Amino acid sequence: FFQAEDGIRDKLVTGVQTCALPIWLIQQRSGLMVAAYLAAAVLVIAPGSQASANELDALYRQVIRHPGNPELNLRFAQLAESSGHLRWALSAYERVVINDPNNAEGQRGLQRIRRKLQPNTTLVTVQLGTQFESNPRNYLPPRRGEMQGLASVGLYDERGVNGIRWRTNAIAAGLFHQRESQLNYGVAGIETGPVLDFFPGWSDHPAIGGNATYYNNRFYYAEGSASATFESGQDGIYRAIQVRGAYRSFDDFFPSSEGFIVEVRGRLAVPNALSSGVGVIVSPWVIRSDIGGSAAVVNPISTELQPGAYLEWGSRFDFVRSIAEGAVAGL
Repeated sequence: FFQAEDGIRDKLVTGVQTCALPIWLIQQRSGLMVAAYLAAAVLVIAPGSQASANELDALYRQVIRHPGNPELNLRFAQLAESSGHLRWALSAYERVVINDPNNAEGQRGLQRIRRKLQPNTTLVTVQLGTQFESNPRNYLPPRRGEMQGLASVGLYDERGVNGIRWRTNAIAAGLFHQRESQLNYGVAGIETGPVLDFFPGWSDHPAIGGNATYYNNRFYYAEGSASATFESGQDGIYRAIQVRGAYRSFDDFFPSSEGFIVEVRGRLAVPNALSSGVGVIVSPWVIRSDIGGSAAVVNPISTELQPGAYLEWGSRFDFVRSIAEGAVAGL
């Protein structure tokens, strides 16, 4: 048997290595000796896997007779998950939560399996635009109007890495002036971190990041940040709150210097809140900035945060209505 093709022999060797059967034994022992080791390997492996399969079958027969029993479904889900049958486990955890909505173990299991089955996602968004500004330098007459170009490339990537869900956001953007090239502005930044199950129905996305900017033909400022974002999508309603701290340092050429920033931002998106097809999004925020100096320039595409020492709070309300397939209107 071991005189078969090399590929077949290699596969067999790989298979029995899980039983700690040394390769040199296969190479040196006689056929009878190897057969004895293989028989021992089967005896070691088969009983456990067969027992699990038998227990799964027995539990499944009980679930078929009592599909609304949360305890039976939970036991089946846990065994199916440990055996690697994730889609079987998903269905069973769903039955647990349907029949016992307050079952914490069922909720955690459902969230955990959904996370494992979630496909990798990479989304690249490219935006291009133009605008006309009548007085880009804010000078007294005579003014020189000009066309300006805006461009941005955004990346959203979420994937499984060694059993952990990992999310990365990145952006590169610029504002380009037709005449006043010294006002050209550019920014590039990235933020990355894991997505963790916080408690049933909620996830936590801790992240670290940084960005750097270019303005007036020189380095403008750099920023390092750390944040935590808590999210939930239960019942079709999206809820999120983000707490973010950052330190920003400006080039000595500019009147602004450096300082800390603390932001708290929330978001609540409710579909069909007012009527069928009309959704509402509420986005409150609180910002505390302690950057020395003054706001020397307004950056229209990079950030809503400006230099200065101040406390700011507010909220944005969006009303969105579907007007056709693939099209919405918002206020």
